[in-house]
Amino acid sequence: MYLYNESMDATLMKYIILTHFIPSVRLYFNSMPPEQFWLLHDNPNLFKGFVVSKCLFDNGIEKIDFPTYSPDLNPIENVWSYLARQVELRQARTLGELQDVVAEEWEKVPDNFLIKLVESMPTRCKLVI
Repeated sequence: MYLYNESMDATLMKYIILTHFIPSVRLYFNSMPPEQFWLLHDNPNLFKGFVVSKCLFDNGIEKIDFPTYSPDLNPIENVWSYLARQVELRQARTLGELQDVVAEEWEKVPDNFLIKLVESMPTRCKLVI
């Protein structure tokens, strides 16, 4: 997870991909790019632009283009929902406190929950098809 206060743009997204996303992927896969690894995103314009597209391509990451507003296909929606419930229970009072709580709760998201979501993707896709 990368918490930021500045406006999201292509430069920041590229930075996050290189410094956080790719290192996170390397934690779970033996090779980079891992065999049969695709990035599922919810169609923000940043992923369509040259800077981010080239960064992903240069690092062997293939994007999957899904229709806009397809939360049933994107397991991250389940993660955000889980995380939001956990953060709300903590009742942060300031922005700094909120950032700390989000980071702490993110670290507590159970690995088996994330694995189950990833493994659900073939079934999700088959149901939509």
